[in-house]
Amino acid sequence: MSLSTPPGDASSTPKKLEGHYYVDDGELILKRDNQQFVVSADPAYKDQVTAWLARMAEGNADLSDLDPDLARQLSVVFEEHGFLADASDCQGLSGRDALLDLEDYTNELLYRTLYRNVFWKKIQSAPAEHISNNVIYGFVIENYHFLYRESWFDSPALCYAPSKQVQLLMNEFYGEEYGHDELLLKSLNSIGISRAEIQDTIPLRETLALCNSLAYWASYDPLFFFTTLGVLEGKDVSEDSFLAACDRLGLPASFVQPLRTHSDINLKGGHGCLSREIFKHVPFISSGDLQRMKCQTALFVQLYDAFYAAVWNHYSSVRSLLRRVSEV
Repeated sequence: MSLSTPPGDASSTPKKLEGHYYVDDGELILKRDNQQFVVSADPAYKDQVTAWLARMAEGNADLSDLDPDLARQLSVVFEEHGFLADASDCQGLSGRDALLDLEDYTNELLYRTLYRNVFWKKIQSAPAEHISNNVIYGFVIENYHFLYRESWFDSPALCYAPSKQVQLLMNEFYGEEYGHDELLLKSLNSIGISRAEIQDTIPLRETLALCNSLAYWASYDPLFFFTTLGVLEGKDVSEDSFLAACDRLGLPASFVQPLRTHSDINLKGGHGCLSREIFKHVPFISSGDLQRMKCQTALFVQLYDAFYAAVWNHYSSVRSLLRRVSEV
């Protein structure tokens, strides 16, 4: 790293050095993660450069006794190379602790919305005669559309650059999830819906909204996307209440068994714990990032709640299960 960039305006936001520095054989060495960089500077300014590094390492914004042009130049160069962060961003939690905090907030939202959702209230407690078979079939149809599009949001997160361990976890999960839409298609086949017919249908807009949002987060904010996996895969689920409803309705084994196979893969494979396994390998979440993820969690829960409500509201009131594109 060479300090040859012309002086410029330094940000007024207090900054803190990412990594640490030391002197080795008369050279200033900056170390971050497993990388080392030599800080080249005019010998006449070496003491001031060392002083600047010490202040930045402490998050100390008082640079009044340093040459102002040199301080600006150092700030510009180090920020351009990603070695400075806002001082406030240096406050935070480990990935595990941040996720636990986020899970508490997520559960609070879920208990206020999703768990009071008309779909789940009916599925969990309503007598069989109060649940239309169309709602059950419609739920499988929308889940088929969701799983058919799972590559939209799983694929972008497979190459999460900061952690090899996270990459391995996501690739293992992706391999286990691949083809689950075919299991649901078997259930639909048993009630007379063919592959050609389901491919001629369009999902509810709430289903597409959830798919599109997850695809966006997986591409542009994979860390937040990882927090949604525990909810989507049922981290707190010990038994499948949807399958229990299918049993209460006396639906045939040809319809229920593929759904049970899908559920068992998720439950026995521990997919609900995936978020926690991933965040064991995330060393640090800044306070700013945690607050941002909480804001996005509120939107995610709203989308998830809307998905289930839409399934009940639409399929409990229609005669035709399939929303055919060819008939539009």
